[in-house]
Amino acid sequence: MEERGTFCYERGSVSIETKDLSKVYRVGTQQVHALHAVNFVAKQRDFVVINGPSGSGKTTFLNLIACIDQPTSGEVFLEKQPTSSLSEGQLANLRKETIGLIFQTFNLIPVLSAFENVEYPLLLQRIPVPGTIVSRFPEKESLPKAVGE
Repeated sequence: MEERGTFCYERGSVSIETKDLSKVYRVGTQQVHALHAVNFVAKQRDFVVINGPSGSGKTTFLNLIACIDQPTSGEVFLEKQPTSSLSEGQLANLRKETIGLIFQTFNLIPVLSAFENVEYPLLLQRIPVPGTIVSRFPEKESLPKAVGE
């Protein structure tokens, strides 16, 4: 068993689970049902592909399991822990420490190189990366200011 942060990883244990996950968006007076009662399980080290036509709910589903958005109903479990009761700070730490997504629009920080964009989350976690951006900004308080946060 390997420990990282507050989560414990066992080969084959359930990492992500959703139960009756639904998301409804309001557009004016209309309701758009992006997801309806989705049940999903992915175990540690599973390789999962989520595909479908445009507008089928793929991005909505990813945003929900990555705790970027909240479901209208249902629950997301990460390592068997429900995420609905977590505070914004706890969700931010969860995203920082355990979840990684690659967005099709990249969402990069424009003033940083591609390498520095990958490096930045490691720096936020205080994981040392020798010979990188930290050497240019030795005071840890100046790094967020350097990238516009």
